[in-house]
Amino acid sequence: MRSNPLNRPARPGRLSTDLFGAQQLADMLIALLAVGAVLGLVSLVANLANHRPGAAAVEAALLAGKLGCIAWARRSRALSMPAVHAIVAYNTVCATASNLLYPGPVRPFTAQVVLAALFVGWFLPTRQMAAQLLWLAVNVAATTAGAQAPVAETLRVVTVLVTSAAAVAVARRLRTRYERSRAEAMIDALTGIGNRRAFDERLESALAHAERFGELVSLILIDLDEFKALNDRHGHPAGDAELRVVAQLLSDAVRRQDSVFRLGGDEFAVLLPGTPASGARQLCRQLAARGGRDISLRTSLSAGVAQYPDDGGDAVALVRAADDALLDRKRLRRSRRFERAMT
Repeated sequence: MRSNPLNRPARPGRLSTDLFGAQQLADMLIALLAVGAVLGLVSLVANLANHRPGAAAVEAALLAGKLGCIAWARRSRALSMPAVHAIVAYNTVCATASNLLYPGPVRPFTAQVVLAALFVGWFLPTRQMAAQLLWLAVNVAATTAGAQAPVAETLRVVTVLVTSAAAVAVARRLRTRYERSRAEAMIDALTGIGNRRAFDERLESALAHAERFGELVSLILIDLDEFKALNDRHGHPAGDAELRVVAQLLSDAVRRQDSVFRLGGDEFAVLLPGTPASGARQLCRQLAARGGRDISLRTSLSAGVAQYPDDGGDAVALVRAADDALLDRKRLRRSRRFERAMT
């Protein structure tokens, strides 16, 4: 069976927004910024209390930037990775500036560096993580160079670096375990393709992308016409073998950007981003031809096609339209078999 992007677990060290979810990424980024905003507010108040208007003005500008990033992240439907990198880098600069601007030798802002390290270790792939950690190190060095109490500051910075390294290591290990369990939960154990949960998540993601960029998405719903009779006649092992054959047929026929799912029983779905309904129907004809020629199917396939946004403007409507088309196709087949039987 040809490997499909959805159906293989994400490798450790590789970002998968399908796995984590764009909303989770945005929420974690907002939380990181919110902690930084609170710390920046403390520094602003401290500088005002110590009659340092210049430092307070810089803190106010940095704080306004963090609040702007929070507002933008809340409104954005999907955060691009360059935007995430820029925001995390900006947050690191803010933490360093707060350390340098804070009045007195004791600076209570190193926790922000640890939080940034945790975020970087959890969400970013290896190369991007290395770049962000290097940026963190540069900013920590700047903090050390500008210390008012060099010895005490150096010891504190070393402690923060060790803590941050441990945080990154823990985050990477937890992420690897999370990826593995999450991927396994989205795979149909019998056929090795995506299950209903994976279908629901990928469909929502594909429609959000299509809405943002004005693209088409086609959905094919498929079921096996004689599957119950096959189970009754030859037993469930034969039915299971047939489901695996169909999964292989579908996976081999689609492109790399397409996705194949088993929704349950003998029901399958094929999601085709950037494909009009005419292309989906052409694929159905190819599947019918290959099922009879290249692969030994004991059943026949019935398929219904729906296109976003013409047939449905959201996931529920699109699935309903494809299901209605599938039912119409099955009724037509039964009608033709009845007419042949009567002649």
